Amino acid sequence: MRADARDYQAIIDLAEECFPRDRELGGMVPRWGHCFRKDSIQNSLIIKDGDEVVSHVGCIDQSVMVDSGTIRVSGISSVSTKPSYRGRGLMTKLLKESTRFMRDQGYVLSDLGGDRVRYRRFGWERAGRNCQYIITKRSLSAQNEHDGFQVEGLSGTRREMSDTLALHQGDGFGLVRDEPLHDILLHRLGNVTLIAWRGDSIDAYAVANIDDEKSICIGELAGGAGGISGIVHHLSLRNPETIIVPMPFQHPLNSSIRALSSSWTIQTWRMLKILDLKGILEGFSGQIESRISRLDPIGERSIRLCIKGEETYVELDLGPDGVNVEGGKGCKDAVVLSEQDMVLLLFGPCNPGLYSSLPPFVETIFPLDFYLWKNETV
Repeated sequence: MRADARDYQAIIDLAEECFPRDRELGGMVPRWGHCFRKDSIQNSLIIKDGDEVVSHVGCIDQSVMVDSGTIRVSGISSVSTKPSYRGRGLMTKLLKESTRFMRDQGYVLSDLGGDRVRYRRFGWERAGRNCQYIITKRSLSAQNEHDGFQVEGLSGTRREMSDTLALHQGDGFGLVRDEPLHDILLHRLGNVTLIAWRGDSIDAYAVANIDDEKSICIGELAGGAGGISGIVHHLSLRNPETIIVPMPFQHPLNSSIRALSSSWTIQTWRMLKILDLKGILEGFSGQIESRISRLDPIGERSIRLCIKGEETYVELDLGPDGVNVEGGKGCKDAVVLSEQDMVLLLFGPCNPGLYSSLPPFVETIFPLDFYLWKNETV
């Protein structure tokens, strides 16, 4: 059943029972306020025994920026079952129900950060690509700090909030936010938000998790390279052994962050599940169109995709007039893949053996890129 406002506190109590570390570090709402907004509690699915909430799955509404558009993504959060009720299949029921619910609500994709072995059988697969940079005192000392920046902690003035929100939206990565959500994300317990001022203007900001002082993680950033460098140098004054910076694969500041780093890797970053294949390809059509410009203009190219076990296909046509996405019944002449392999095809990294069975142009348009900042994930 869907939760309502009367279940709000019971859901929090259950989450704090199942996630004791967050409870001990200050509580689920101060640390995960974007997942426990009372005005969206109806996106939580629950099982009750009498008046008691004994199992819960949160489906967090996420409008994610993709190039100049957005896609609707549902984040799976606070998956929890009361210890005395475990082993009865309650979570299996809720996860299956969540898939139906998310599709009915019009989401095209779902993401979660849980264990791959647990969630893969429900259709989620670890995918996507991001760059993760490791910065040390030694690597940072090889780069001069940019002059002219004053780094200060967030004081919470209206101007700070509006200017940092503008930087976030202008960068074009992560969630579309209103002011209340932006305020929640910049004030999460366990994080510190730093602002780099240049004169009376905000050049950049970053949100860093400081739960572990030996390894600080910058979970969100936006703005100029100079301001970000100043913030990283400021964080180094806390004497961490490392500063970790996960970044979107296609972010223009990657080269600047890499210059500060001792090492870096490309990693998968979330568990993803396809809810609406046609909707995903339509949402990313602008990105696909920009990529087909790299192909020789030989004419139209098309591929028909079908998820194993489904009775419909989606056809992606790439022609001189751009991208066209159509759907239909049946999977004849389609590339039929499991849910998990379809996730890997669309968002990477793909099994190289899969590409060998597909038309060569597919490697130009996939994997698709989008991102949720670590500070935004649920």
